Amino acid sequence: MKKAKLTIFVEGPTDKIIVRYILDAAGVSESVAIQAHLGVQAVREAIKGLDNRGADKFLALIDADEMSTADSRELALSKLKHPHIPVYCAIPTIEAWLFADIDKARDGARSAQATKILDRAPLPESIPYPKVLAGHVFKKAPPGQAYSFLQGIDVPKAIARSSSLRSFLAGVFEILGRPATDEAQQLTGSVNRDVFATLLRELPSSTVVWKTVDGSTIDAARLAREVVEGSDLGKQYITELLRIARDMIGRKARS
Repeated sequence: MKKAKLTIFVEGPTDKIIVRYILDAAGVSESVAIQAHLGVQAVREAIKGLDNRGADKFLALIDADEMSTADSRELALSKLKHPHIPVYCAIPTIEAWLFADIDKARDGARSAQATKILDRAPLPESIPYPKVLAGHVFKKAPPGQAYSFLQGIDVPKAIARSSSLRSFLAGVFEILGRPATDEAQQLTGSVNRDVFATLLRELPSSTVVWKTVDGSTIDAARLAREVVEGSDLGKQYITELLRIARDMIGRKARS
């Protein structure tokens, strides 16, 4: 069967560099062409009239400043006037993905002080101005060579920390007809709060996801914050979630 040819449309040269390196790390770079345009309007014009009914496939990637991946994709679709090709987004900007594998990001730090800043960095999608932070902490490099540390990122770890990156890579793998990363691979090693917060942020932010013992309902956006901050409420949710999962898996094993 003939392999699909995929072209990804992005907002600029930096986006192209970052996406190329991430696809290198994911092992699919050779199957993908990337076109850089100058902003959302230019991407919108470039993809006008395209669809994925033929052998050639297309995908658009733009920035969208919403905490929820689902909400951000709706925003991105609106910005691009609801095209006939898949649209994905980086939250809040493409530079957030530089921090998806924080261990590998330290390899690109320009100084010991920059490494300390990275050690205190929140989840990628919670960084208010990723481009500004990147300018402060990463080594300067000639055009085309910046952020080369991304080629060595641990992809399962990165997508566990960034729901928008996970969504984008899943879309790329689906179009290319390749199996997506197994969910279980994300949870190897120590399970931390980042994983639970990222899963919650895949949902629309206003989705009610939990009811506490006193009858209060909590939406995905608030619960993600509580989990990241390690509050008593966040810890209670994780504990209850794991107990329910344990019992369900146990019942399935015994049936």
